[in-house]
Amino acid sequence: MKKLLTYFLTGAMTLVTSASAIAQTSVMTIHENDAVNLRRFVPKGSYSGITRLSGNTYAVVSDSEQRDGFFKFNIIIDSVTGEIQTVENIGFYSSETTGRDAECVAYNPVRKTIYVGGEKNNSVVEYDVNGLSTGRRSGNLIPGTRSNEGMESLCFDTKNNLLWTISEGTLTSDNNGNHATATNGVANMLRLSAYDVNFKKVREFAYKTDTPENLKKAQHYAMGVSEIAVLDDGRILVLEREAWVPRIKYGAWVVCKLYLVDPSTSKTVSSSVALNNESPFMQKTLLWACNTTMSFNGLNWANYEGMCLGPKLRDGSQTVILISDSQDRYQGILQDWIKTIVIK
Repeated sequence: MKKLLTYFLTGAMTLVTSASAIAQTSVMTIHENDAVNLRRFVPKGSYSGITRLSGNTYAVVSDSEQRDGFFKFNIIIDSVTGEIQTVENIGFYSSETTGRDAECVAYNPVRKTIYVGGEKNNSVVEYDVNGLSTGRRSGNLIPGTRSNEGMESLCFDTKNNLLWTISEGTLTSDNNGNHATATNGVANMLRLSAYDVNFKKVREFAYKTDTPENLKKAQHYAMGVSEIAVLDDGRILVLEREAWVPRIKYGAWVVCKLYLVDPSTSKTVSSSVALNNESPFMQKTLLWACNTTMSFNGLNWANYEGMCLGPKLRDGSQTVILISDSQDRYQGILQDWIKTIVIK
């Protein structure tokens, strides 16, 4: 998604009602809070991933940093409404290694370590909370990805002690090489994979994105999963994102949809068997959706690439934090946004 976001896109939030034919009706109550412009609080960035460490402290990665590592943000959220009140950048923590196009980040509270995923080589590096490498790193966890469609997502399942990831787009070996484009109407077939703390794959599931809503030619187009987050009970939130940019830029749009899947009720798949229409895809439930489109009267366009669980509210509701990637507030036009969704 990195290249796509170097173009001028603006717009306003509206709810999207369309959903995949395999999606169920949501049984949860969803409340959406207004997005907050980070310009008021922190320097510009290409914020592509976020994870909660403890209390009000979060690790945030940016895919444009020259060094590998993470920022620490202090985020204060209202304990009743879930609205974001203030955001503070505490600093950047790095072991001085070269940046790997950091797209995702996850926290292991047992080891008290932070995993940073890089799309450059689809690998994960483990750091301590001060940004020093523990020496533990994975190889390529998602071989066979297309350019700019690799590792975008990462989350840690505390209940099962597992690290989860999924590619943004279809692997070259799956679906007979077919993948979503701006005009072909093909849904992406992805592999949601779980790894132990030694980066050994322990299970894998087939996940199908919605069919693209667009069937017009585009100068730039992206369709796939931009982030995942795991709930306390092991179910997983999946953030799908479709972006369409025409040559003239105006009229461009981004659709984001939040789905819920349950690995405990899904069938696993083999890494050695190609995915196709007969594969046992996970049943998914649509929780929330929005559409941002380019216009002449606003600067509200937001490409949400980062997502994590926030604190629980006084009534027991779960907050979910979304953060957007503005490509360093490109040309002073794009903005960094952060918002919360409340699930009950």
